[in-house]
Amino acid sequence: MIEIRQLSKHYKNGSNEVHAVNDLNINIKKGEIFGVIGFSGAGKSTFIRLLNRLEEPSTGRIVLNEKDMTTLSSRELRKTRQKIGMIFQHFHLLWSRTVFENISLPLEIAKVPKRERKQRVQRLIDLVGLSGKENSYPSQLSGGQKQRVGIARALANHPEVLLCDEPTSALDPQTTDDILELLVDINKKLGITIVLITHEMHVIQKICHRVAVMENGSIIEEGKAKDVFQNPVKQTTRRFVQQLARPHESEEDYLSEQMERPEKGKIARLRFFGGDVSGTMISETAKTFDIQINLLKAHLSQDESGVFGSMMVHLDGTDNEVEKAIEYLTDSGIDVEVK
Repeated sequence: MIEIRQLSKHYKNGSNEVHAVNDLNINIKKGEIFGVIGFSGAGKSTFIRLLNRLEEPSTGRIVLNEKDMTTLSSRELRKTRQKIGMIFQHFHLLWSRTVFENISLPLEIAKVPKRERKQRVQRLIDLVGLSGKENSYPSQLSGGQKQRVGIARALANHPEVLLCDEPTSALDPQTTDDILELLVDINKKLGITIVLITHEMHVIQKICHRVAVMENGSIIEEGKAKDVFQNPVKQTTRRFVQQLARPHESEEDYLSEQMERPEKGKIARLRFFGGDVSGTMISETAKTFDIQINLLKAHLSQDESGVFGSMMVHLDGTDNEVEKAIEYLTDSGIDVEVK
């Protein structure tokens, strides 16, 4: 679907050259949700703008459905861009136009006949859950509703690819989840390929099939989202994974506030990485071995592939029983770190 070969973007900053994107090679499959994650300055925003040539690459090739985007003329590029939708962080709506008129805009530019335009816009309004808001203006909408307008507008010309530039970073957590569920629904119903950039691991965990981690303009790690969560290789990736396990405080700070080291048993951190593992495994462990498992703290979330997150527990029992319980949990797919 999308083949990226040796893609680079360099800027001149006085006598210095800044490598915003540096020699990227990525294959994105048709119909998948591909996430790119990185901290500020990693180059991810430049990368996504290169895909539709809002930024011109310094070197490299971007092949979309066997068409090389980097060789297109201005006229060819304008036509091809109609098949690449884009969702922005801050919505980019026209405040003087209603919901219906904002979604209709790209169809007007493409000179779609008025009757077809009206039908298509109404279908999109229903798809994104804005029925009844057709005549509302952006100032009358919540943040989540504005982003739904942006999504509908991006889908107006039946795009093959949907580019998402930090689409949830301006939204609260509940609205973020609602928008992510909408993107998953669109991906399934329309079969559209989605490329999404973010600095939030929760977003990647929630919807992405595969993920690439960017740092200093380069891809430092890439693979299935679950595999990257479970076996992060680079320190930057580990920092993102920690967002899921400890979103508010470091483990060291947390442990320092807990009870004194127990005379019997051990304190352990249990990390879940998806799959069939669930909280029932904890109760099964307590039933199987002569121990008590006391929950100290937990942060768990779930997507289609299973449970993600961590628990801090006190395994209360003899050394022998605790060791057997730890081995049992490990064999069940839970990462156990004893403190």
